[in-house]
Amino acid sequence: MKAFLSYVASAMTRLAKSLVFVLPFYFLLALSAGSRSALSKQSDASPISAMVLEQSSDIYGKTKTFLSTAGLRIELLNSNVVVVAKAPTWKVVFYNTVTKNGLAMSKDNWLSHEQNTTYIASDWDRRTIAIKRLSTTAKFGHPARTYKVIGKNKPSGLTASDHLRDCDYVEIDKADVRPEAIAIMQKCLSTPSSSGIPIEFINHRPVLKTEAFKTKGSGDETFLHTSKVQDSMVPAKFFEYPKTLTLKRVEADVMTDPQKQQQIQESFNTFLR
Repeated sequence: MKAFLSYVASAMTRLAKSLVFVLPFYFLLALSAGSRSALSKQSDASPISAMVLEQSSDIYGKTKTFLSTAGLRIELLNSNVVVVAKAPTWKVVFYNTVTKNGLAMSKDNWLSHEQNTTYIASDWDRRTIAIKRLSTTAKFGHPARTYKVIGKNKPSGLTASDHLRDCDYVEIDKADVRPEAIAIMQKCLSTPSSSGIPIEFINHRPVLKTEAFKTKGSGDETFLHTSKVQDSMVPAKFFEYPKTLTLKRVEADVMTDPQKQQQIQESFNTFLR
């Protein structure tokens, strides 16, 4: 019996000594893992630098665009719609922050698809317009280039044979903005396809307008105007995709307020009675 008790006491002593060395090791390991997790969460929440452009578009009205190495975010301020894309895949999601309706597609599909912001017809894709560099200068503190439209350009359905013959297009450069983000932005705002960030797109040929059966010119037509460009810090999660999304067919389905759409439909049905 004494031998057994002596063995147990010896074993307990050895166990206690081993715990003295092992427990601090596991404590440090757990602390290290917790620190890595905390640093990871902190990294996800850490702000990153972005170029912010406040603009007006003939398609979407007032917009606010954020461009960074991490991604692209375009807020359509006249609606609840946001366009977001992020590296490395640059998948594009066009979604309504209230209804959670949206479109989701690859970058290539986004660049090739026909935008439909109304139910009347597809939007005019001005990315195909040919341009020629005219001059180099600086705008908003960044290198800028001004272009002129080459030849005759017109959307289908217009009677003007040279609708965009006299048109200025201006773009700026920023070294850390990815070309994928620029291409997605150009598609969204319907500007010519080039290497820079679009800031101005103005047609100087009088817009054809019919009043009292007479065609009159109404001055310049502004497709895109930029009022402010600045650098700002935004959270990295600013470019995250929405977690829930109900997919729709076209942009108009995403932009439409369901209640207003129902009211319009009811008014239309009442009119037909």
